[in-house]
Amino acid sequence: MSRAGRPKGAEAKLDRETIEIAALALLDQGQAAFSMRALGAALSVTPMALYHHVGGREALIGTLADRVLEDVTAGEGSASERVAGLLQAYCRAVVAHPALFLMLFDTPAAFEGGPQRVTAELDTLLAEAMGAAFTTRVRDILIDYTHGYGFAVAVNGTEREAALTEYSAALALLLEAFLPSGGTPARR
Repeated sequence: MSRAGRPKGAEAKLDRETIEIAALALLDQGQAAFSMRALGAALSVTPMALYHHVGGREALIGTLADRVLEDVTAGEGSASERVAGLLQAYCRAVVAHPALFLMLFDTPAAFEGGPQRVTAELDTLLAEAMGAAFTTRVRDILIDYTHGYGFAVAVNGTEREAALTEYSAALALLLEAFLPSGGTPARR
């Protein structure tokens, strides 16, 4: 005879790392595939068992964004080279996990952490490269372009490496327009 209560076995093996890996895999199937119920089913636990480990859906989305963006950094070089490096790494993350980035738009609390760090780093680099006058506007244009490009690659099923090479070429044109001759913003 079975009795109500906590399931044994699977829940005992449940930890934050396991949940994050399963959640990201589920999200990579598309935004519609993701729910706490679906995640619980994938891990053979009740949805409520997940909350103890991850604190809820919004917190989990934020944690996944932090995880995916952990290695997104600017690298070395001039300010404009570091801007390019940061945005190329960010685009790689968007292309790899488009549903996660779409969910970030619906989950403002998840912007703390990784997304906020990347944005602040981009702000700093742009201010260094071009001064503070146009930083916010240029940052928004570059991030919006990167999101749009990454989402289009995901929807169209374009081969990733070829798409990222094309993104880098297009980004170079944008940066040349915004940061000509060492960082003075172009006025058009």
